[in-house]
Amino acid sequence: MFNEIVTSEGIKKNVTKDINELFFERIIHHKEYYNNNGLLKSVYLYFKKIIEKNYNVN
Repeated sequence: MFNEIVTSEGIKKNVTKDINELFFERIIHHKEYYNNNGLLKSVYLYFKKIIEKNYNVN
């Protein structure tokens, strides 16, 4: 929905950068929070798939 509503390429680029930093840097840096919590881990993996498909810059 975001990509359909937002028309500014600059905003899309910044949001993509922020999402990637959160999911592939900050959360990974604090992975101990997820290793011992199955629910958090499954939610992370679910959103990771969505982000990789729609927002991953790698």
